[in-house]
Amino acid sequence: MEIPGVSGSLLRGNQQLANILQDFVAFLRERMYASIGDASNDEPSVVASMRTYCLIFTANRGLMKCLLNHFDTFAQARSILNAFNTEWLGLVVRQMARQRGSGGPSEGELQRRAYALGGMVDQYLSAIFLYEDAGVVAAAGSLDDVVSTLTFIWTSAFADIAQAAESSSAAG
Repeated sequence: MEIPGVSGSLLRGNQQLANILQDFVAFLRERMYASIGDASNDEPSVVASMRTYCLIFTANRGLMKCLLNHFDTFAQARSILNAFNTEWLGLVVRQMARQRGSGGPSEGELQRRAYALGGMVDQYLSAIFLYEDAGVVAAAGSLDDVVSTLTFIWTSAFADIAQAAESSSAAG
């Protein structure tokens, strides 16, 4: 494939980077799925997946930066990340939909929450580990503190699902 003004070696380099990112996301996917076990969204599962994501994020800062920050200059990174987010957040939404009961939020609302939370997690971890924003780093504390904060926010965002499920089972 010829693109005017772009050398073949640059195109090969971009394809190699895309291959590396795809392999990295495959590793991330495998580790994330392993961390949640039975795919429940109870707090231990959220803690495990959040800790896994944080550890992988910190150990692979360059790859995470490439995935999260090169949407304008490297469209393949965007498509690789979007595919992973669609899969992972789809799992979250399906699990929450199974648990919600009759009075819980709609699937559309669950999807909005999952995407908002996923974006928030990436932004927060980027500020801490990629950009080392002094104010955020100082407030974030240890890795355990980061995991605890993100877990609290995540579980709080879906707390009404447990309440709706309890109401449905009590009424049934």
